[in-house]
Amino acid sequence: MNMSKTLRAALITLAAVAAVLALTIAAMVAGSAGAQGAAVTPGRPVCGMAQRAVQEASGGVWTLSRANPFGLGARAAARYCVRPGPRPGFTILSSLPDPGGDVLAYPFTGTGCAYGLCSRGTDLPRRVGRLAHATSSWTWRGQPAGYWNASYDLWFDRRDQITTQDDGAELMIWLRTMPGYDGGQTVWVRGAGWMRFMHWTACHDGTCWHYIQFRYPSTVHSVRDLRLWPFITYAIHHHLIRWGWWLTSVHAGYELWSGGKGLATTWFTART
Repeated sequence: MNMSKTLRAALITLAAVAAVLALTIAAMVAGSAGAQGAAVTPGRPVCGMAQRAVQEASGGVWTLSRANPFGLGARAAARYCVRPGPRPGFTILSSLPDPGGDVLAYPFTGTGCAYGLCSRGTDLPRRVGRLAHATSSWTWRGQPAGYWNASYDLWFDRRDQITTQDDGAELMIWLRTMPGYDGGQTVWVRGAGWMRFMHWTACHDGTCWHYIQFRYPSTVHSVRDLRLWPFITYAIHHHLIRWGWWLTSVHAGYELWSGGKGLATTWFTART
């Protein structure tokens, strides 16, 4: 896909705002279905915004898997489903159409809290200064047609809170970048190697935060005990994250502009 750098940056900004809207809607739906939303037995499809699969990762910490469509109409979003696996993760069951530039969904497995929805056993939010040993493992597969990335999404707030939009930073680590997407500077991240690095300010409903993006130069399908601290400290040194802020959630999933059927997360865990 041939897009200008300005348009690409605009699309990712839209993606960040769309993700915020998705979490807001999810919280509203969860409120009508119970404080934690509708939990689904692994193996049964999880569809739309209200449902989630609860899966134990390790050590009594449970992850949440969600279909998380937010750029579709309500009826289409309700039919958009993922199938949870026997281990933390899921498989996307259908492709998304190409709407001409907007992110339509971010199906993910994650841990932590957002808008009052928390994974059981999580120790998040956790102050940034206490994250030196934070790690995550993630394995995924699939190479379907379409325009999509495979990415971590870490959210930070300036306060210890779990009920509203995070106002500190959103730090993304892309393990797979879409063809034709470029831009950013090449930087060295200790423990991860050479990465592409970009950042800007994103805002929604009067709340603004730092959007931070790291991208592996080639596709990586599995990371084991990936150290999150070097990415966080790199952002701290660039004054994009503060020591006194709080990490509220760690997600791993796929930003989908189009396509996506068959993408699968086969394992996920995060230790903070």
